[in-house]
Amino acid sequence: MTTIAQEGKKVNAMEYHRSHYSVGEHARKSDTVYIVGMAGSAPLAPTLDDDDDGAEVWKINEAYRLDEYYGRDTTATRWFQFHQRWDFTRRQNVDGSGKDHWSWLRKRHPFPIYMQERFSDIPSSVAFPIDDITRDLLGDASSYHFSFFRNSLAYQLAFAIWLGFKKVGIYGWEL
Repeated sequence: MTTIAQEGKKVNAMEYHRSHYSVGEHARKSDTVYIVGMAGSAPLAPTLDDDDDGAEVWKINEAYRLDEYYGRDTTATRWFQFHQRWDFTRRQNVDGSGKDHWSWLRKRHPFPIYMQERFSDIPSSVAFPIDDITRDLLGDASSYHFSFFRNSLAYQLAFAIWLGFKKVGIYGWEL
């Protein structure tokens, strides 16, 4: 258990975080989150349109293409693009219809796009709070980022735990 000093006494860091981090850019909007990847079970995930409990829906990378292909809701409450800039800006990152991911990222979206850092030319980009997450979940673990987080799902699960979600549904991931 990680503890922090608060008003002269030690308290559980996660409990402190949950009680003091209820507002701000990362605040959760529900007790439930569906983390949706791009593999075979992705079309089975609930969407914002058909979820009754106000759950969050998180998507990744070019998942909007898959949603368009299946005729599904392409919106989300949060989006995640953890690749390095050279990857998401490359010319080969274009689908069969000519839509490129770089153009999509540069549009303003109604949800934040969590990335390795905030990019001024990507208006919806938000820096992923990896240092806060590793500090609160793992202690002083800034050197462990790569050891513990080897794919987008690992980052998203840690984020969901850090935010205090009570229910996490996982769809469209084959690891």
